[in-house]
Amino acid sequence: MKPVSPLRVTVLFALAIGSLAAACGGGPRPPAARATAEEKSIPFRPRPGVETVDCPITSDDCASTDPKACEAGCGDGDMAACVALAAWHTKHPKEGGGPARGMELLRMTCEKGFAWGCLTLAWQKEATSGDRARIETRLRAACERDSMCGCWMYGSGLSSDPRTAVRGVEMIGEACARGVLTACDELDILVDICDRDQARGGFCERLRESQRLRPPDPPPPEWSRTPLPAALAGCFRVKAPGGPREPKGFGLGTLYCFTDGRSFMKPVGEPWDAWPAQWSSTSERSVFKNEAVGELMELRQEKSEIVLQRGGFSAWLERLAGPEAEAALAETAALPALEEACARARRCVSALPYGYDGVMPESLRECLATEKGAREMIEGERGKEAAEKACR
Repeated sequence: MKPVSPLRVTVLFALAIGSLAAACGGGPRPPAARATAEEKSIPFRPRPGVETVDCPITSDDCASTDPKACEAGCGDGDMAACVALAAWHTKHPKEGGGPARGMELLRMTCEKGFAWGCLTLAWQKEATSGDRARIETRLRAACERDSMCGCWMYGSGLSSDPRTAVRGVEMIGEACARGVLTACDELDILVDICDRDQARGGFCERLRESQRLRPPDPPPPEWSRTPLPAALAGCFRVKAPGGPREPKGFGLGTLYCFTDGRSFMKPVGEPWDAWPAQWSSTSERSVFKNEAVGELMELRQEKSEIVLQRGGFSAWLERLAGPEAEAALAETAALPALEEACARARRCVSALPYGYDGVMPESLRECLATEKGAREMIEGERGKEAAEKACR
């Protein structure tokens, strides 16, 4: 199917709003007739091999800023300009527009047999039963003249009336099957409306009967504290970054080590860094998320590969073995204690003479840098002894 154009998106939004308004109003609905097995399915895509068409959509550009151009065109008998002028009156009451005048124009265009005017009138919640009868008569005639776009408009008009909505969606489906892409797009919009409101009846019940609606989404999985499994624990090297703009820590050769309480990282040519780790997972145990840090950090195993996700980026890891693994574990074990470093940083920051409005760091390197900067500021204000006392 062709991509949805911005203009078609605007019109389909109106279709959705019109359908919602229709489904919420109106009188009692007659019981739906029992469909046979052959009748249950509503086509949502064109039949293979048919030639597809996009129905022309009347634009209201002439009324977007100044209605005078539309007034002139409508006065000369241009029905499309009259529909655009009606839209201006409906949308701009504070700028001199009159919704009653808009309805008047739509009724006039529909009376003259202009199908787009009838369809636009059908979307209005102010449409009366007399309007509905006129809309059905005129759009039925349009369908008899044009089995493609005319029949789509006929079905769309019927779908906006609760009394005929079921027949309307069936006609929209028939138009879609014949190759009217605009009809297929409208069905997608209607399905989305019904998916969002599983209790809605009318045309939604007919769409459900056609077995085309998605089942309700399952509840989100529950995450709980889970020890990191042996397959994901240990030290690794980035063997394939996730993309050409990977941030620091995702370059080829970057080292990572994961334990049940720590995550370590060493970019090529730089010192090790460390974060706290508290792993959680769902009952499936397929993804393990570090809940102890602010940014997203997830580990998962895909067949024989380990995938790391951090902050929206991904990297593929390979396990270190032998002396390389032993060296990485020894280096991480020799690092300053993370909790102590971050506790000192917090004490230093709390003693700053002008306060601290930044975000408290989480990683070892950030905590050491924060402590260093705070110490220097305190020393400059109150001397080295005061800084040592504040930060110890």
